[in-house]
Amino acid sequence: MRTWEIIGNIAGNLYKTCKRDQNELTFIFSFTAILTCVSEEIICYLMRKMSTNKLKLARHLRPLTPMQHSRLDKEKYESNK
Repeated sequence: MRTWEIIGNIAGNLYKTCKRDQNELTFIFSFTAILTCVSEEIICYLMRKMSTNKLKLARHLRPLTPMQHSRLDKEKYESNK
C-alpha cells in the first residue's frame, strides 16, 4: 500500500512540473501517458515480488530468514578459522 502511494506522489509531482509549460501541451499529454504506463509496470513488478517473497517466507520455519541465516553461517565459518 505504501509503495502505491509513493509512486502516485512521484507521478503527480512530475506531472505538475511538466504542466507549467503551457506551450508544449502535446509533450505533457504524451509524458503523462508514458509515466502512467511506467508507474503501472513498476507497481505490478513490486506486487509480484512482494507476493512471491511472502509465499516463500510463509513456508520458512527457522527464526531467521534465509538470507540472514546464510550470512550468519558465513560469519560463523569465518570466525572459526
